[in-house]
Amino acid sequence: MSQETWKAVPTMSEEYFSENSVFLKVEDICREEMVTRATDEAWLKFTSNWSWPGPETRLLGGPVEVAPTIGTRPIPSGSIEVDIQAAFEKAQKRLHETNGGDKFIGTIQLSWPGGAPNICTEPFYTFTTNLHNVIHVGAYTGEVTGP
Repeated sequence: MSQETWKAVPTMSEEYFSENSVFLKVEDICREEMVTRATDEAWLKFTSNWSWPGPETRLLGGPVEVAPTIGTRPIPSGSIEVDIQAAFEKAQKRLHETNGGDKFIGTIQLSWPGGAPNICTEPFYTFTTNLHNVIHVGAYTGEVTGP
């Protein structure tokens, strides 16, 4: 696959990890797993380590072929307007405005669920709080929903 072709490969999902599954600040992100669609039948997962300040990323592994997930819409290459740092800031602001918890736990995901186009109009980041509330941040608009 040429470099030009590679730039056009859509992202299917991104997942961000911390050392201890707790996120107090965006700098707690230490690893990212990105899944791209090579073909309808073959998706590829790449794993990168993150270091701060930056972030600076270093490819650890990949591509590893993974099974396609039904119900996931591709995110066109270069279409994301709100990066993970801006999304984290927006989600953290909402967290502090509500009584929904005081930190994020698990992983942070970026995806675009399939279904009727008018139901989910953009990909979004999903943050889960320590009280198991969910905050979504739109990857195009930055619109915040929940809890």
